[in-house]
Amino acid sequence: MNPEKVFFADLIDIPGRPAFQAEIATNGPLSALAADLNIALDGRQAATGQLLLNLEDANQTVEAKLRGQLAPLMPDLVVPFVAGNSEFNLRAIRQANGNFFD
Repeated sequence: MNPEKVFFADLIDIPGRPAFQAEIATNGPLSALAADLNIALDGRQAATGQLLLNLEDANQTVEAKLRGQLAPLMPDLVVPFVAGNSEFNLRAIRQANGNFFD
């Protein structure tokens, strides 16, 4: 393995130090951003994700999803919680008065 291909795996301490590849595709300005994420380890797709950000309305929102084989990305302590296919979802809304809900 080339050292430059495992730098990120070393940085976040991915077990086994696989080659890490991430692709992020964005659309729109930061105030109305949509982003797609693809993560591959050793050339095999491991996870996908999406981020939606809306700062233009009175109720500002952020939504994030991450799904796939997340165990290879995690430290050994967390692996039992994300074994197999996993999915994480986050949704937050900030009201015009500054309060958060959801």
